[in-house]
Amino acid sequence: MNKVLVAGPFVGEFGWECFSWQPLVRGAFLQGGYDRCLVYTRPGRSWLYRFAETRTLETPDHEPECLAWTNPSAHKAELAVLIEQMASLARVEVAADVDVLSYHGLPSLADPMYGRGAPDLLYPDDGVPEDAFFRNDGRPKIVLCVRDRRLADHRNWPYDKWADLASRLGRDMDVVVVGKVERPGDWRMPDVVNDFTNKTTIDELIALFSQADLAVGGSTGTLHLASRCGCDHLVWGAENSTKFPLSDRYAESNWFGAWCKVYTDCAWAPTPDVVEQLVRCRLASVKVQSSSSFEDQKGV
Repeated sequence: MNKVLVAGPFVGEFGWECFSWQPLVRGAFLQGGYDRCLVYTRPGRSWLYRFAETRTLETPDHEPECLAWTNPSAHKAELAVLIEQMASLARVEVAADVDVLSYHGLPSLADPMYGRGAPDLLYPDDGVPEDAFFRNDGRPKIVLCVRDRRLADHRNWPYDKWADLASRLGRDMDVVVVGKVERPGDWRMPDVVNDFTNKTTIDELIALFSQADLAVGGSTGTLHLASRCGCDHLVWGAENSTKFPLSDRYAESNWFGAWCKVYTDCAWAPTPDVVEQLVRCRLASVKVQSSSSFEDQKGV
């Protein structure tokens, strides 16, 4: 009889799904001697859980906070119902009992649990068109990752700053803008960039980051996804006094050696010209390194 692990549903912040929950599930699957793993999740995440078989399970549209909801006493019972629904569906599918993994029962909800997981490099299937997102015209490929959430909204950048940065970089870079915006009627991007806000699944973002040279934005889940894809990323934000400082979190979860800079000098409010300078410095550094490597090869 097959031994089956069933995991989910995840309802927390997406960044935590990237660096905590997904590695935790994969670790449990690999270390537990299971024959199959069924992950119940939202649509468009099959490449995130490549080690498993994904099943769609819609969850209530609450504002997530870390690995719990903002009002955990009211919503934990709701989550328990979802977990039992998931387990029942899995038992019917496999015609046997299953082992269930859910963070509902973990001793510490807001704990990255780095040491307990088994993260894997995220990548798309073959056949993703080169021009699916980028113009693919030979310029550096940049992804701007927008954070626009009700939770901790002081971390959100104003829309006009995103438009300013996009205009600056779009003059000589191949720029794609992603993320969710709360007020699409007020959102404007210049024609020099490709605007995919409110349009991408997680799997599509994995394909995007597999092609990008650099992902840029205030600390948010898409930047952690870029790290999981091995994509270089420039992040801004404020260090804090918690046990998981921003710089440490990105360093400790950068498992696949991507270049990463966490810029904290201006906290959550750098100006577009500062971000532009940071991006251009990184691209200049890459160009110098590539040129040096080429010269070294010529001399061999």
